[in-house]
Parts: sequence; C-alpha cells; structure tokens
Amino acid sequence: MSPCRRAVRRRMFQLAAELGPQRRVLEIGIAGDDPPGANREFFIAETYKTADVDPALAPDYVLDITALPATNVGTWDLVICSQVLEHVWDLEAAARGLWGLTVLGGVCIVDVPMDYPPHDEQGGGPDYWRIMPTGLKRLLHRAGFGRVECWAADDMSANGAVAWKELAR
Repeated sequence: MSPCRRAVRRRMFQLAAELGPQRRVLEIGIAGDDPPGANREFFIAETYKTADVDPALAPDYVLDITALPATNVGTWDLVICSQVLEHVWDLEAAARGLWGLTVLGGVCIVDVPMDYPPHDEQGGGPDYWRIMPTGLKRLLHRAGFGRVECWAADDMSANGAVAWKELAR
C-alpha cells in the first residue's frame, strides 16, 4: 500500500469516528478501489452508494461531478471525493457539483495526492493537478461550503479537506 493510500485511510478512520453514523453517504470516484467504494469500511451509514464517470466500473450512479447543478437541495449527508480531483480538469465545476450533492448541514470530504507520481496509466483518467491545502480551502469556499478544515499528511503524501454545507451561500 502506498504512503498516500495509508495516509488517506488513517484520516478516513479518524473522520468516521469524529463524524459518527451517517444517514446517506455517496462516494465519488471508485476507479482503482478494491473493492469499489473502499471507504465504506470506515463509515456507518443507512445508505452507502458509489458514483463514477465510468460505467464500466459498475458504480451505483454514473455521473460527472463537473456537470452537476449547484443546488441548495442536495441528497447526501456525507459526500466522499477521495483521490479524484487530480483527474478533473475543471476544479471549480467539480467543487460546485460536490456542493450541490451535499444536503444543507452535510459534510463533504475531499482528499488529493501530493507527493505521488503521475498516474494516468493506472486508471481514473488524466492526472492534472497537485493541490495544496490552502488551494483546497479556497476552492471549496468558492463553491459555497461555509466551514472548511484542511489537513496534510505528516509525510506530505496527501492533502485533504472537510467542508460543511451551511445555510448561507
């Protein structure tokens, strides 16, 4: 297991304990996960679904987060977008899509690799970005998330953020 994956797993375990049980969870981007929706093991949820842009991966939902409306309604109490944004060209559209999927009062967890080699050939599509914690924070605030807490792995292998969708946009 790569240092990046180890750091993400450690953080997901901590976040699951902090956030507690969830009603509806959607995990975005399941390419490379074994099994698909690999973060499911950490979160207790009434409903846990997966989504990916690639139908060949057999996600519960085929969707492109850059093509979603940024609505106030949302459906998911927790949205997990792990190791996905580096493969998305339009980061602002993706962040707005994540905001639109999340219910008011809900949480979105986003993490990205940092010190990890480009991995176009390993699936998931082209590898475009490495995003710093301050970049994630600004991106998620601009999308409408009210409170955003960022983190970086001790070994700098991954960066992430936890964002809350609050009442005011």
